[in-house]
Amino acid sequence: MINDVCTFRRNGSSLSSDLLDGIESTYRTYSSAEFTVASEEEIGGIYIKFDRTPPAWKLTVGEEVIECGKYGFLHEYTALPEGSKEARLVFDKEVSVCDFYVLSTGETLPSFVQVWRPAEGPCDVMLLACHSDDDQLFFAGSVPDAVARGAEMQVCYFTNHWNRHTRPHELLNGLWVCGLDRYPVVGDFLDSKKGMTEEEGLKIFGELGITYDDMVRAQTRLLRKYKPQIVLVHDINGEYGHSAHRLDSHSLRDAAMISADPSVYPDLAEEFGVWDVPKIYIHLYDKNQIEFEIDTPLERFGGRTAYQVSQDAFRCHISQFNSRYRDWLIGTEDTPVTKSTEFPLYSPRYYGLWKSTVGRDVNKTDFYEHIVFYADQTPDVPTPTPDTPTAEPSPVTLTQGETTAAERTPDPSPTPTPIVPSETQFRPSETQTEVSSPTESPTPAPTAETHDTSQEDPPENRKETFIFIGVAALVTAALLTVCVFVVLKIRTRKKP
Repeated sequence: MINDVCTFRRNGSSLSSDLLDGIESTYRTYSSAEFTVASEEEIGGIYIKFDRTPPAWKLTVGEEVIECGKYGFLHEYTALPEGSKEARLVFDKEVSVCDFYVLSTGETLPSFVQVWRPAEGPCDVMLLACHSDDDQLFFAGSVPDAVARGAEMQVCYFTNHWNRHTRPHELLNGLWVCGLDRYPVVGDFLDSKKGMTEEEGLKIFGELGITYDDMVRAQTRLLRKYKPQIVLVHDINGEYGHSAHRLDSHSLRDAAMISADPSVYPDLAEEFGVWDVPKIYIHLYDKNQIEFEIDTPLERFGGRTAYQVSQDAFRCHISQFNSRYRDWLIGTEDTPVTKSTEFPLYSPRYYGLWKSTVGRDVNKTDFYEHIVFYADQTPDVPTPTPDTPTAEPSPVTLTQGETTAAERTPDPSPTPTPIVPSETQFRPSETQTEVSSPTESPTPAPTAETHDTSQEDPPENRKETFIFIGVAALVTAALLTVCVFVVLKIRTRKKP
């Protein structure tokens, strides 16, 4: 970084020191602005941290004009042409800036400089976290694990923290530590008060003008736009009961029921096509459970485990360091947490497979069984394109509690009145459609809402069960025959 040999100006005047202090909580907002940077050394690139999503803006070097800001990155790096020593940055609309950093030519970018890719195209796995930091707590290890595997991961947040000046930065900093370079999607729902039931949550969001239909529509949009092969979402009961976690989970499950039906939210279907998610995992769901292995050293992260990388990522969430969450994930000085198995509550190791169109898991140590990454798919397995609607949803193995598209009656009203999600909103289908899967004998996927720890025996156990019953029946018959013979003998001896 060569800030110390640069001269910064805004509209011809000296730049405020707030924009050069490297502190994310200090910022300046301008209705419009023209910044200039002049350096004694060649400039390789300029890195800006904005306080709020920036408008499109222009960076001019000599006669060359570089269009910037088109993806709305809060942290944006722009490389400059070789030989540049001056640059002009023009913002025609309101802009709020945190910090400027100037990098020299040929310099290896410092680790804090984030070079993001836009959130475009389908993804292999989608993480639907409710808040900034939930991705590193309840879903600890999931992001670095996906990165290490080479999976295309899209992290999405149900709520936003635009009422704070640090948490949006913490969100990006944490993901960057995890090795993710695909920009996250941050929801339109402002995080505010915390409730402990869905009813309280609906009331809180209702006060902000947000209905439950808004939530389901937003989740449906994510599924149709990014076409994830795997979705991870919060516990049905919101981990420790947080109402927004509950609503994030419930609205996603409801969206999954309809995202393959073009008659529901037809405008989204026309824009993005439809999508039937192959696999959905719910945190702490107690059916078809897997134990996510995140304590294995990863070469991608220099031998650190996925859990340890998430611990480091959580250290970026400075605003949460005085909370109980820090103790859960990292521990205290006296009792540090070093492995995911030591996470005391709401363990990030446990998920349940709530929906699958590709069969049940066998190894049950990760989310990726029976999934081929988009990047590895052959031409015979075409990658879905967001602008190609699908006329009919693909066949699915229905979960109990789901219905087929033909059995559902879509809501004809584009703006339905607020509703309280019901445990029986989607009732069991009388018939279930089976599809070919990697398992020998497809079995129904898990019940959507019921916390019943019993589970149907897997196919490989049923054969053993039948053999046991047959042998038991033969033994019983033999014993009965012996008993009858003995009784007859006794009676014969008693006769005069």
